Amino acid sequence: EGEVVASAGLLVQTLPQAGGATLVEFIRQTLDEQRLTQALFEASGASDAETLARRLLAPMSESLQTLESRPVTFFCLCSRARVAATLEMLHEEDLRAMILEDNQALVTCNFCGEHYVFSESDLELIRRKRRPAEPAS
Repeated sequence: EGEVVASAGLLVQTLPQAGGATLVEFIRQTLDEQRLTQALFEASGASDAETLARRLLAPMSESLQTLESRPVTFFCLCSRARVAATLEMLHEEDLRAMILEDNQALVTCNFCGEHYVFSESDLELIRRKRRPAEPAS
């Protein structure tokens, strides 16, 4: 019906100098899309990632050790200051064009969708800030 019933991802890595490259490669080859999908449906009543991981890694699950478990959260590190710093990297001509043609800049974060509006005066301050100081005479 086109509805997402379940979604998951699995990151398998070994500790440094554990010599687990062969194990990781074996798991990568073993866990194809069908096996992950099947485990998701079988674990539909399971409430934690460890249960799913143990089902996916069934032959090796006895040696699985969970070091940490925490909920997945969505957050973005964008901010007006970061966007301004990005605008500072533009060429002088590009900043001038924004000032003269649009009288502003609207920047949208591709990650979280937050909109940042920089007025003509904001852009002028950014333009002046990025320009190297002229030597004193």
